[in-house]
Parts: sequence; structure tokens; C-alpha cells
Amino acid sequence: ALNIASTLAFLKEKTIWLGFDLRKVVRRDTRMQGKKIGLADFLTGEASIDEIIGNSAQPHLDLITQGTLPESPSELLQSSKMDELFSYLQEHYTYIIIDTPPAGMIADAFHLLRFSDITYFVIRNNSSKLKMVESVLKNLERRNANNLGILVNDINTQDTYGYGYGYGYGYGY
Repeated sequence: ALNIASTLAFLKEKTIWLGFDLRKVVRRDTRMQGKKIGLADFLTGEASIDEIIGNSAQPHLDLITQGTLPESPSELLQSSKMDELFSYLQEHYTYIIIDTPPAGMIADAFHLLRFSDITYFVIRNNSSKLKMVESVLKNLERRNANNLGILVNDINTQDTYGYGYGYGYGYGY
């Protein structure tokens, strides 16, 4: 998600990345700077929107990290503060990139679908279990996920064929 946000910002589009995995602290990327407060702090009323928006090292890209890990993340994701947050962000940014926790383990990602115009489901090659992928896809379909796309990462380039230049098409079952 951060790479997609960076690409859009590189195109000089005002972009913001939101770290919505409120259950664990995500490693800090070199593009992230500063703010220790974040989404959870805003959703609990401990901080304003302006206080949680951090600049990145990349022009046109702002960030909002998780902030203080809350006791009940799912409840926060269903609060009215979410509507306030996304109203503000839609007025100030061309692209809002939402980075969620894994969709198969907990329901947090599904609570965010209503704010999404495009939903990418990321699958790790040779790691994601077929039953889990099927279950999540059925759940996304039941919830009418908008413009669903699937991204496969961690593809071994030895198992691909293509036209060269580093691009290829993976295959596997």
C-alpha cells in the first residue's frame, strides 16, 4: 500500500497513506517521519486530524500511522469519527490509500470497505492458503467490495515467463 501511495505521489498527486492495522506496530519505512500519535488517537478523541497527519520524505505524500494501540480496534473502526476523518481527507487529498490488517484473520479490513473505491486483496505466492483466499474472496463478494483486484506478491522470478525487462507472468496452483 505504501508503494502504491508513493507511486501516486511521484506523479504529483496529493496522496495520503493510512496505517489502519490498529493491532500491531508496523515497521517504520524510510518514507515515514515524525508523528507518534495517529489514527487510534484521533478515533478516541485524544488528537485532532491536523495533529495526526505526518509529512513523508517524499513530496506530495502525507502519512497517518496507527498511533497508540487501542484496546478495542474494531469498535473504533465503526465509530462516527471515521466519517469525520474520511470527509476531511476527501476534501484535501486526491488519493487516500488505506493499509489494513490481513482480511482473513480479523474483521477490521471489512469495516473499511465502505470508504473504498477500489479494493486490492494481496496474496503472497507460495504462502497464502487456498481455503483462506477463497473464504476472504467470498466475504468480499458478500460485502460488495468495490472494484476488487488481486495482487500477488513475492513471486519467484525463476518461475515466470515473459518478455524480458524484468516483467513476467507468474503461474501456479
